[in-house]
Amino acid sequence: DFTAKTDEQAIEKIKEILHILRASEISSDPVDRLIDDAESIVPYDNRQVYDMRKLITRICDAGEFLEMKPRYGTGIIVGLGRIGGQTVGIVASQPNSAGGAVDAKGIRKSGEFLEFVQVRKIPLLVLQDIPGFLVGSAVEKDGLLKAIQMHCRALEALDVPMVTVITRKAYGAAYYFIGTGASGAQFVAAWPNAVISFMAPEIGAYIFTKHVEPDKKKEAIKKSITELERGASVWDAAQEFWLDAIIDPKETRKVICHAFRLLC
Repeated sequence: DFTAKTDEQAIEKIKEILHILRASEISSDPVDRLIDDAESIVPYDNRQVYDMRKLITRICDAGEFLEMKPRYGTGIIVGLGRIGGQTVGIVASQPNSAGGAVDAKGIRKSGEFLEFVQVRKIPLLVLQDIPGFLVGSAVEKDGLLKAIQMHCRALEALDVPMVTVITRKAYGAAYYFIGTGASGAQFVAAWPNAVISFMAPEIGAYIFTKHVEPDKKKEAIKKSITELERGASVWDAAQEFWLDAIIDPKETRKVICHAFRLLC
C-alpha cells in the first residue's frame, strides 16, 4: 500500500499512518467551512478532466489525506483522511486517468480497500465522477469480471457508515458498484449539474441510431440525446428517491461532515 526508498522514509510513513488513524477529536478546521473554489477545481464541462485529489484535500480537515497504492489502478483513488475530526476511508474516481473510467486494477484496488475499512470499522466516503468501466479485450484479459465479482463481495459485506457525493456524472454499472444507495450508502448527495444514467447520452444516441439512414442520422442523434438527457438529471434522480440531497458544491465538506455526524 505504501513504498519507501530508505528506512528513514519508511519510519516517517509509519508515523503518518499512525497519526491519521488517531482517535476522534474536535477538529480545528470548522465542519461548516465552505469550499469556495469547488467549482474551479471541478470544470462544469463533463468532458474536461481534473485531479480529484484537489477536491479530496479541500474536503479533509486541513487537507489531511494519505493516499494508498497511488501508482496502481490509477482510475480510482483510495486512502485515509480526517473529516470532522475522525478518520474516514475515501474511494474516489480520478478523471485525470482515462477520464475516470474504471479498469480491472482500479476496481480490484477499491474492493481491497473496502475490506480494509470493514475490518477496521472506518466510515467510508465515496466521490463519484465516473463514466463507467473501460471496455475491450485488454481489460477483459486483465480480469475485470473477476475483479468486479470480488468487489461485489466486499461491498455486500460492508457494514460501516457510507456517504456518497456525485460531482458531475455517474454512468453505468460502475456507478452502482462504486457506491450508491442501492449498494449500501446511507446518504447520497449530488451537485446540481450532475448526470446519472445507464450511459452517456451522446454514446447512447450513437448506438440507438446506428441503423438510421445517413441523411436522417444527424437529426435522429439530436433527438435521441434530448430523450436520454430528459431522465438523467439529478432532479429526476431525486424524484425517484435515488438521492437524499442536491447540494451547493461549496457546501460539500459541510454536508459530508454533518452526514457522518448523524451516521457515526
